[in-house]
Amino acid sequence: MALSRSVEVETTFWPAPNTATPDLQALPGITEIASTKTFQLEATYFDTPDLRLSRAGISLRYRTGGHDSGWHLKRPVSTVNNLGEQANQRQEITLSFKEYPASTEVPPPLLDEVFAYLMGQSLTPVSKLETTRTETLLAAADATIKAAFCDDQVISTALLPGGVLKQWREWELELAEPVEKGSQGEKLLDGFNKLASDLGAHLPEIPSKFQNSIAEALATAPTPLPPKRWQPATKYDLDFAQFINSFQAHHQKLLVLDGAVRGGDNQASAQMREEVGVLVEILRYLASLFPNPAAEISELGTLLSELDTVLAANDFAQQEQAALMRLLARPAASLVDYKARKRLINSTLSRSKRHQKRQKLGLEVPPYMALLSGLENLAANFPIPSAEIRQNLLSGLFTNLEHTWAQFNETERVLLQELNNPKTDISATMPLLGTHLQAAFQLQAQATVLSDITDSKVFPSEKLLQSCKYISYDIKAAIGALNASTLILRRSDAARRHHEDSFAYGLLYEAARHLALYRISRAEDTGDIAAKAWHKLQKTHHKLVNKAQKTKKGKKAKKIKKPKKTKAAKL
Repeated sequence: MALSRSVEVETTFWPAPNTATPDLQALPGITEIASTKTFQLEATYFDTPDLRLSRAGISLRYRTGGHDSGWHLKRPVSTVNNLGEQANQRQEITLSFKEYPASTEVPPPLLDEVFAYLMGQSLTPVSKLETTRTETLLAAADATIKAAFCDDQVISTALLPGGVLKQWREWELELAEPVEKGSQGEKLLDGFNKLASDLGAHLPEIPSKFQNSIAEALATAPTPLPPKRWQPATKYDLDFAQFINSFQAHHQKLLVLDGAVRGGDNQASAQMREEVGVLVEILRYLASLFPNPAAEISELGTLLSELDTVLAANDFAQQEQAALMRLLARPAASLVDYKARKRLINSTLSRSKRHQKRQKLGLEVPPYMALLSGLENLAANFPIPSAEIRQNLLSGLFTNLEHTWAQFNETERVLLQELNNPKTDISATMPLLGTHLQAAFQLQAQATVLSDITDSKVFPSEKLLQSCKYISYDIKAAIGALNASTLILRRSDAARRHHEDSFAYGLLYEAARHLALYRISRAEDTGDIAAKAWHKLQKTHHKLVNKAQKTKKGKKAKKIKKPKKTKAAKL
């Protein structure tokens, strides 16, 4: 089943029932009304009994009527506009009725997208919406459609205990895809916001039609464990509050990526592996804050490591495939005949698909469900250490980073020393490459946590973080090239056994090894950039520590200062 993905950028207002339609041609860049049509829309929304999707800002429905009848999944997407401000947009995933007709059973591809949120619960219809929509397409002077304005009359029926029948009017202005990005789209949205406000319309009290339809039922529905909201007691607790936020943010990213990974998105798989690495480091440090940490923290760390093993196997298979396809695109590969090329491609595709299937199975086994449940429980019951330990959080994180930096340098030194040995075959360095990659991943994860809880203007960890990402990427690519060279060598041996010409295989084999060396060389160059970023970070940390110590000493001096004697004391 083919899912279609897009990002919708829109603004919504609630006008009074008798408010006149705004003068849409007064909007910046709009010169004509391209068309106006009226549709009757009927939508059925799905959720769990405790409304987990709604609480996560997700809506899942099928809708009839209009030009986009079918299944729709919408979820928040955080983006940054030109001013550097966070703008909440929504990703829309659609599936036509030709692929999967309207039913009380949610299509498997869409079910995969929200699987991690459900915690084993089933989806059932929870709300129905009937909408009379008047849609107006707005065009520029060149007849290009810039936006769609919808004037909706909505009647909703909640299918849950406590739900009520509701009716309201809603205006939406949704940007067309060509103007979604850039200042043109922002001017159009700003213009409509002013136009609607001048007519007395106001922003919705609840962000979406679906959430508004179940607002009353939401108050009486069963409640899942909510993420912990911890209020810092003093300014020294701000770092720990950010530490909690970091865990919860990466936990949420894991849930979002789960659906894309199930759908076979290899980029999402690599991103999920990064999130797993960050969560492992957070849990490892959290456990170190307590003399007797809860066994659940250690168990979660083990489950995350098992998940990383599954994701890593697929990651390396994809890197091998990418390296081989890159090699076959080179001019020298023109000497490889059609049969040999087909064998190589089929071999790497077969391995790639095999690992994708194993990865999906790894997301359906009981240990993974236990991991999701445990992470949700920890997000709701995040343990709080003593005030003294909380105050030293940043220093502790930096000490961990310092230790990992030393490990990273050592693994790089050993790797380069081995490569500089003329007797060393590059294929023999695979274990060293794996160890160096592991150190780079750990450094990247720890730098991510540090970046999450500190102000980049005060604590410049971003440069180190970016350098670690590039190093990890190049080392993975080097491993992929070496794996490709092993595959090429196997196919070459097979060709010789069948008395076929293996000369072209030899050219590809050498090209693969040179590609691996090139990637390692790039990682080494990026390591020099990382070293500069590290020394700058280290210098900043020492300054902050010295400043804190001086402040502490000053406070102590004030405490031991003798008070002035009063006249009564002198007598």
